[in-house]
Amino acid sequence: MLKICESAVGGILVIDEMYSLAGKGENDFGTEALETLLKFMEDNRDKIVVIGCGYTKEMQNLIDTNSGLRSRFSNFIDFENYTPEQCLQILDKMISKYNIKISDDKQRKVLLDFFGTADNDSNFANARAVRNLQEYIIAIQSTRLGAKLDSNSDNESEEKSDSSSKSVTKKELTTINLSDINEAIERYFSINHKISNGEING
Repeated sequence: MLKICESAVGGILVIDEMYSLAGKGENDFGTEALETLLKFMEDNRDKIVVIGCGYTKEMQNLIDTNSGLRSRFSNFIDFENYTPEQCLQILDKMISKYNIKISDDKQRKVLLDFFGTADNDSNFANARAVRNLQEYIIAIQSTRLGAKLDSNSDNESEEKSDSSSKSVTKKELTTINLSDINEAIERYFSINHKISNGEING
């Protein structure tokens, strides 16, 4: 931590997910890192700006349980979560790099409902959650198309097999099904549930 602080002298040090430094024991690295940070801020108060970022609740808990932080961090800015419509716009942009356009009204409604529901989840991470969902959608689509290719390969020995069915078309590569989206949403909630229960790391 000291080297990181020293490298930011004369500038700005941004610590993302700063609440993760909350110590859980005497030998926890986070406790040592915070103590180093607080001393460095005190000794170099006119030479460095420190910005701590993280979820509102977790950051508030961190500040409330550490008097040193409370005295050194006096300005707070809360950023509202993206609206469901904004999340869908972000997803549109992310998924467009695969030449995929989500234009089906049913698909868009399902996605809007999902973003509205996910926003109430304490683990909802705005654009990162959108990115995760996009990755799940693409992975599920790839698995579905891969299964089709495998199935066609098994039938290659048939004398009158339709050659056009042995490959994946450009349209299929640039199309996602409602089932892809629904499965991606299920995967999102399943993984978040495991994160909340401490079964996996976020």
